[in-house]
Amino acid sequence: MNIRQEKRSAILLCIIVISLFLGFKILKYNLCYYTTDLFSSLQVTKSWLEGFPLLWESRNGNTAGMHNNYIALFFSPFTVIWGAKGLFIAHAILLLLSLIYFICTANGFGSGNGFKVIFLFVAALGLGPYSFWIFDNPYLGWFFDLLFIPLAIILGVSVRSGNRVMIIISGLLLIITKEEGPVIACCIHLYNLFATYTGKEGRMVLFVKSARIISVWFFLFIVSMLTIYIANDFKPTKIAVALENYMRLPLEAKISYYADELLKLFLLLVPVILFLISVFKVRTIGFIVLALVPLIITGLISGFIYLPNGNFSVTWTARFSGILGFITAAVILSTNENLIAKSRLLYFTRNVSYFFILFLLCISLQFISLNYIKNYNLLDQVLAVKNSDLPATVSTERIAILKCISNAITPGSVVVIPEYYYNLFEYHSYAWLDNLSNAEREPEIIILTDSSQLKHKDIDLGNYQVSKIDTFYILENTSNTFNIEKCRIKSGF
Repeated sequence: MNIRQEKRSAILLCIIVISLFLGFKILKYNLCYYTTDLFSSLQVTKSWLEGFPLLWESRNGNTAGMHNNYIALFFSPFTVIWGAKGLFIAHAILLLLSLIYFICTANGFGSGNGFKVIFLFVAALGLGPYSFWIFDNPYLGWFFDLLFIPLAIILGVSVRSGNRVMIIISGLLLIITKEEGPVIACCIHLYNLFATYTGKEGRMVLFVKSARIISVWFFLFIVSMLTIYIANDFKPTKIAVALENYMRLPLEAKISYYADELLKLFLLLVPVILFLISVFKVRTIGFIVLALVPLIITGLISGFIYLPNGNFSVTWTARFSGILGFITAAVILSTNENLIAKSRLLYFTRNVSYFFILFLLCISLQFISLNYIKNYNLLDQVLAVKNSDLPATVSTERIAILKCISNAITPGSVVVIPEYYYNLFEYHSYAWLDNLSNAEREPEIIILTDSSQLKHKDIDLGNYQVSKIDTFYILENTSNTFNIEKCRIKSGF
């Protein structure tokens, strides 16, 4: 099989694997497993088409004052057509395109197995269990941070091939994905500088070039943060609130936070580190770790706002996607002609079966790490979807009731929905019980699961007719023109 045929096979494999990712995600979505952030992201992509400001959603209001998710504009066509599933489809397409871009620009080396070795190396990270876990993004469903993997791959390939146009495009896309984007881009460029440094130019030249890279991307990071500050009407941003929250913590809690998160990150990275050690010299791995430091620091700081809860730091899918994206890009950069000679890749082209064993070992260790560190058993997740198992608080009867109500009410109605049932109302306008003041208007229908919620300070019961279907308290606005009585009859209540 020549290299052209190998590349076609690699592209076909990517299509199959990513199709499985996407199929799993859509099936899990239909089973009501995903909640808040997915549906906030859905609103953000469509806000400007519905007469609201850019990046607006009805839970947090003006999210442009929180994050630079301007890439949301490119997702609008997908969500208009396919609703929340459009986010998964667009994400899958971007991941596929990033890998195809890598495959098309990758060159063989050594014996005829050169391309196979490179592809397996990247596939272990870009299509492995960690990538699947990030694509799944349990509970919260989806947010723009997950795009860091494909965008980092595109930037890595562009830097490796010297394609300046694509370097600029992918760099800009990282910047408008989220404020951490410039940090990821900076890490990729720094690693490329370190990895290609031969020593002939002198250390001062390396220092100057490093300073130039850091200065450029730090400037873009500051511009990104200023954009948020301006969009937030010059009020304190999330980073200011995060730092204030951090300063209130006792020293013991801070030490515990750093120790726990860095240990979990190290254990998550063990499969990747072992894979890298088997191929590259310690010097190359040291450069990867060195270039990764700014991203780790950013991830730790991002977690300050959630303290003392440390579950939203460097090992959260939102943060780990950037780390995995950078490492995948670093691996791509490490397969240029100069670095191949300094690695064991040439050896593995002559012993590709050994490399395949290392590939399987890396995949297996990712399964184990996810299970023990993130309590995410990939096999259990797949079997749950295959068997159509529902979350503990969800039942087929309740899905039928809420689906009936969703179909009965006027499209575009403002609705307040119980957790886990948001997907049944994706073509309506969400309002959130914890911030009803941001709703575009008084909700047409409010569905509650607890009678104590009827006393909510922002609900004027005088404007609603209250009834009960199954375990749901249904509040119908007295100005409604639709009728959900048939849903009551159908359910037997």
